[in-house]
Amino acid sequence: MIFAEDKMSNLYIFLMEVAIKKYRHNAKQAFLAAGIDITVDQWVVLKQVQEHHEPTQIELANYSVKDAPTTARIIDQLLRKGWIFKKDDADDRRKYRICLTKPGEEIVKTLLPYVFDYRMQAIQNFSPEEVSTFIKLTQKMIDNLQTNGDNEL
Repeated sequence: MIFAEDKMSNLYIFLMEVAIKKYRHNAKQAFLAAGIDITVDQWVVLKQVQEHHEPTQIELANYSVKDAPTTARIIDQLLRKGWIFKKDDADDRRKYRICLTKPGEEIVKTLLPYVFDYRMQAIQNFSPEEVSTFIKLTQKMIDNLQTNGDNEL
């Protein structure tokens, strides 16, 4: 059992944060190697648009695990780059749908092999059983941290 008085470098949550920072750094390096000017957060949102047919901004925020202001800022950045466009929602005039442009589709297609490589790097010495256990334990931790049905983030 890990106790509060342990060194930070031994705490699982600190180690997870270090792993995520290294993962995001490797992702940014992969995007640079691909010659594409995109942040990790922009990639996450762009990929979610590709995976979920014409999501609304609220849906996109939920899928991307980002708050509404951050999602709005990323959408604006992707609009300026010409990788997405907005279209009116057919059922609710107050909403709009986010769609990939052809250049946006090409960016996703181009980056997928790079994304696969840096994701595999993170688990390169894991057995399939270890990957499965890691996923189960991480999901269990997420479930433990949900408070009163609060699904924020």
